[in-house]
Amino acid sequence: AEAMEKVYGNTLHSVIEAWATHCYEGGRWKDAARGLRIAADQLREAQFLDRALERYQKALLWTERISRDQRDPLLETHLNLGAGEVAALLGHPRAERYLQVALDIAGEEGPEIAEARALLALGRLYQSRGQPEIALEWLDASLGIFRKKKDADGQVQVLEVLGTISLEAGKHEEARHYYEEGLSVAADQELLAARMLVGLSTHALQKDDLLTAENLLAQALP
Repeated sequence: AEAMEKVYGNTLHSVIEAWATHCYEGGRWKDAARGLRIAADQLREAQFLDRALERYQKALLWTERISRDQRDPLLETHLNLGAGEVAALLGHPRAERYLQVALDIAGEEGPEIAEARALLALGRLYQSRGQPEIALEWLDASLGIFRKKKDADGQVQVLEVLGTISLEAGKHEEARHYYEEGLSVAADQELLAARMLVGLSTHALQKDDLLTAENLLAQALP
């Protein structure tokens, strides 16, 4: 592992999984798990979700080798959060377990943004299961943290889910309120604003206002 660090230097990320394996074989458990987390994040970003989940799970197993006094709560939070978010997308049965562990650790150790992400993911999970009442509890808690941290991306993600739940319940004005709030939060961030415009377009479509729906959708498209 040390030889790879010297050879690759600042480009170590390009061989991060191999480096992590060498760290593991050399007894550097924490470095190994950190490296594999980076590899998992890279695979996730590239949409190789099955492979990403495998790396998150493997890294979590590796953290069990770390002695208690060397434990890294932040690493464990991010590994469980990453595993939970990807597992939820894949419909994996352990998704909720990973997210609950991430939430428990983040709730005690921080960071609050990780806590908010876990709450958001749990809200989405319960929405997908057709349990909006439980989903709303998680989402409201998540939104509170994202607002506190002034995290525009997080707020828009939560408001988008809240808008969808409201539309599904036939609460059209409530849905519009969420989407308009999200649009205000997004400000000049075009990608975030586009998500809210799509939501408002769906809202207009459900009210049979086809012209408004079409105009909003046109604004959302690049």
